[in-house]
Amino acid sequence: MYADEYRSAVLSGRTIGIIGVGSIGGRIARHAKGFDMTVLGVRRNKHQPVEHVDRMYGIDELHSVLAKCDYVVLAAPSTSETTQFFGRPEMEAMKRTAFLINVSRGSLVQEQALHEALTSGLLRGYGADVWHRYEYGRTFPMGFLPRLEVHKHPNVICSNDQAANADDVLERNIHWGTQSVCDFLEGRPISREVDLGLGY
Repeated sequence: MYADEYRSAVLSGRTIGIIGVGSIGGRIARHAKGFDMTVLGVRRNKHQPVEHVDRMYGIDELHSVLAKCDYVVLAAPSTSETTQFFGRPEMEAMKRTAFLINVSRGSLVQEQALHEALTSGLLRGYGADVWHRYEYGRTFPMGFLPRLEVHKHPNVICSNDQAANADDVLERNIHWGTQSVCDFLEGRPISREVDLGLGY
């Protein structure tokens, strides 16, 4: 009646590491606390406190954080510094029982290293809604499936960039863009301004 391969994992008492504790990472931390998880964060400025994060670390402490986590969530922006930054050494630093979850961009993870880690059992599992390549056409940007068929592994849960394809995303983007233009024209601070120096 109960199949072991579909056994659920209890989140309470487990440790989650969030790599990139900005707006999205902060929300993930809040939800994780709702499940009584220990929340560790990794960000550029580790001295800037974030609510719901039990302890913050610098990027130079990444590997020591990975070794503590049952779940690792990538929520960092895609920049020249973060592109392909998560590879074999980072996966080897993780527990063999840990799950890697990518809600950022596919480009953060080295696809070959990910494929090998999932095949060899180095990672227990991988979850993603983001991919390495996209095609932009007349319709919503479509993500290509991984070249190495990572999505076919039995320990992978994936979707095709559906987080950005929700029912009111387009309307929100139009509203935010219009509001930013109005704020600029009327000399008000722009709340969603891109920092060209940081790259996001």
